[in-house]
Amino acid sequence: MTVIIIIFRFFKILFRLNKRLEESELHYFNKHLFEQSFVIINYSFKNALYYSFNGKIELTSGIKIFNISNVTNPIRFKVQGFFQSKEYEIQLQISNRLNSVKFKTELDNFQFQLNERKVVTSNYPLTGINLKQIFFGSPKVFIEPIHLEIIQTEYNQTDFL
Repeated sequence: MTVIIIIFRFFKILFRLNKRLEESELHYFNKHLFEQSFVIINYSFKNALYYSFNGKIELTSGIKIFNISNVTNPIRFKVQGFFQSKEYEIQLQISNRLNSVKFKTELDNFQFQLNERKVVTSNYPLTGINLKQIFFGSPKVFIEPIHLEIIQTEYNQTDFL
């Protein structure tokens, strides 16, 4: 099936005026990677017959995601066009490592002092102040239940057609 698609693309490019292999986009980020991270390669070329990642042929352009632990370093990316090809070598630099070992924090010579706050009291009695009782109540709301009846006839297979 892949050979048929490549032959179809070959004849499609054969009748174009501009047969040159042109890079539309090629984006990837290969720095600050962890051991268990992923590399995302976004690629698109004009007049490309097929793409190849480390010898594996791909027919579609777009986004390809690689797990760093499952791929060889460097990634060899080849684009085959109309009697021309472009090769790219994507180096993966694993520069960060996630340390997930449990640890315990110890504090030596740690001293702190709590500032006490004084409670302000009044020497005057609270005369002449009348406090009302607070009443908490909820409004009485009543929702009447609605009787809903769905009458559905049975369908057979010919009714759907």
